[in-house]
Amino acid sequence: MRDEHLAWPELGVPKEYCRRGTRLLVQSALEAAADAGLRDARYQPHEVGVASGVSVNYLHMGHLRQSWRARGADGRHLDVGRLEEQGGVAEWALHRLLGDFAGATVADAVGVSGPQFLVDSACAASAHADRRGCPMDSTRAGSRHDRRGGCGIVVPIGVLAFGRLGALSANRDPELASRPFDRDRDGFVLGEGGGAVVLETLDAARRRGARIYAQLAGFGSTMSAHSLTTRRQMAWPRPRL
Repeated sequence: MRDEHLAWPELGVPKEYCRRGTRLLVQSALEAAADAGLRDARYQPHEVGVASGVSVNYLHMGHLRQSWRARGADGRHLDVGRLEEQGGVAEWALHRLLGDFAGATVADAVGVSGPQFLVDSACAASAHADRRGCPMDSTRAGSRHDRRGGCGIVVPIGVLAFGRLGALSANRDPELASRPFDRDRDGFVLGEGGGAVVLETLDAARRRGARIYAQLAGFGSTMSAHSLTTRRQMAWPRPRL
């Protein structure tokens, strides 16, 4: 979806200050809130929290180009004086690099002020946000969390990074390049997007007649910190739901 087609209500920050991933998050969050009837539900703003999954917030091609052009004579170090002569760092730079800015912007767009959690755990970020956004983590029964995740890193450095990891498909046939459940798969195709769901206790959802798509029965999470792409070969206990 092109940026000009993304919804952007009257917020305290211009759209240009936000990374594309945040813009996609706002779009998906507004759609999820409308589908769930969030504005019509009898929840106070502080009773609704936000759990967001994001990743690679530090990656920005504009910053990389600017820093590359401001290299010193040795070609290895950044010449801060030269960077300042070229215009310095744009006023929106900090906003784009802050990970929690994504969740705060979405909370502003949806109109909620409850607890906010931000998870930055690469490909698993949105799944981890699901767990953090569960109403069972809330201090008040019947409260709700708007959980979302989004990422927009289809830029040269992003493609290069995943290519070096050997994670991208090398198949030139579009019909065969992206097939995650195929035995002969050889990688994935880098894309971007955003998604959001509203998590609510089952009793509360039934009381207000909400449209229920699914019930979250359990969650499991492990981490060995062994490698970016492979897990340590060892015996793991079976997860319990």
